Amino acid sequence: MELDAALVEYREAIKTQERLNDKDPSNATWLSSLAIAYRAAGSVLRQQGKLEEALGNYGKVLTFREQLFNKDRVNPGRQKALATGSIDVADVKTEWTRNFDVAAREPGLRIAVELYRSAIRILDELRPRYDGDVFDCYMKIGDIQMLQVHPDAGLKEYQAASGIALEKTKEASDVAWQRRLANSDVKIGDTLAAQKLASEAVKQYEKALGIATTLARKYPQSTEWTSKTEELNKKIQDLATTGAPP
Repeated sequence: MELDAALVEYREAIKTQERLNDKDPSNATWLSSLAIAYRAAGSVLRQQGKLEEALGNYGKVLTFREQLFNKDRVNPGRQKALATGSIDVADVKTEWTRNFDVAAREPGLRIAVELYRSAIRILDELRPRYDGDVFDCYMKIGDIQMLQVHPDAGLKEYQAASGIALEKTKEASDVAWQRRLANSDVKIGDTLAAQKLASEAVKQYEKALGIATTLARKYPQSTEWTSKTEELNKKIQDLATTGAPP
């Protein structure tokens, strides 16, 4: 009921902002407000599982943000907003197309990859760069490649993400980046294991295990890292005994 009520409010806000925008379509403030209202409604629809409707909302957000970006291409805020808009559409499109059969999902996944790459290009220009978002985009592209059974392409994306995480962990001992590095190493390991490259997969799992073990000792009250060490030890043991992932 709370989501339904929120959606009603957001749709009323959209109507108000659309009336203002109709009076002055060149007004950047109205466009920005419209984008915010449509994104909020899209978020509610996504939570409700109404992915096609959510995708329509996020698509409008992206259109508005493209218009704002074209008004001022060197504005960092508008660059970041455009990248975020691309990521939102790609996320929902990927989620939505998972319900389709293999052939039907291909066009949507192709568009999602293009949007993630567009976001990466935009974010690469920003200083300081939004490295967390860039990392996530590479990981998501890797997941799509694996969904499409393109392990070599997926591996390349995971390795790009891992490279970013490795550099960030060298800069500072940040748990969030250590988590990202471990996750990307696990993805690389899983991909290598699926390709029956057991020894190479084990090396990747051991890298992730080193991170998890260190953090489990540092944060003994957290179950996240003890669970991760158990998971990785099992993956390593399975490969050592059978040469195949569990």
